[in-house]
Amino acid sequence: MQDLNRDDARITTRWSATDFQMAVLGIYHEAGHGLFAQNVAAKWDYTPFNKGIAMSIHESQSLFNEVMIGRSKDFWSHEYPILQKAVDGRLDDVDFARFFKGWMITKPTLIRTEADPITYPLHIIIRYEIEKAIFNDDYNVDDLESLWNSKYEEYLGIRPDTAVNGILQDIHWASGDFGYFPSYALGHLYAAQFYHAMHNDFNVEALLAEGDIKPIFEWRREHVWQYGASKTPAEVLEAATGEALNPQYWLDLQRARYADVYDFEA
Repeated sequence: MQDLNRDDARITTRWSATDFQMAVLGIYHEAGHGLFAQNVAAKWDYTPFNKGIAMSIHESQSLFNEVMIGRSKDFWSHEYPILQKAVDGRLDDVDFARFFKGWMITKPTLIRTEADPITYPLHIIIRYEIEKAIFNDDYNVDDLESLWNSKYEEYLGIRPDTAVNGILQDIHWASGDFGYFPSYALGHLYAAQFYHAMHNDFNVEALLAEGDIKPIFEWRREHVWQYGASKTPAEVLEAATGEALNPQYWLDLQRARYADVYDFEA
């Protein structure tokens, strides 16, 4: 996402002719960044506060779109008939239960941005450990690809076949953004905690099932977006949810969602 000003936030996505989920979730993700950029309070214009609080909070808003909404069964119960019409009958013989189980499948992948919520944190851990090796152990650049491949085999049981599908897949290091990747992991945790706190004000699942996302967006504008960089992540999180960061909300949410898909007791 590139925000030129509050009224012009531009997003890009990737597309695959054989995997439209990549593009759909990519759009949801980048739109979350754009919504944040467009909804910082106008009073912060032309000040250092007219931007995201920290990338962990910024990523929480993109991941809120992508994971909290984009992988919600209630959301897709409303959206799936619309999708079926949009693809001219190609999904007519796929009922909703079959579609959603496929949408929520969890399996190891080589590409971080294509990972499901359960395996995604492992991609972040791999990058974090490699960054530590670079800075703490003075790791030789020529050996990094081998280290990357070994860690993928260790954590996910798969080994990259090319550098493009391995160590060269992200733009972050080439851009000098070392230390950024943990922002995604924190973003997942923040997003789940915001999602949980919303339930104090309204029935989130009912709104998603009705296709009414406006109250959800307004809640995020009031509790997160409007502050820009005028508050710390801890201040925003505690004001919005009433407590410090609590990873249990992410664990509980994923356990409940995947128990429903894979038919096990949460």
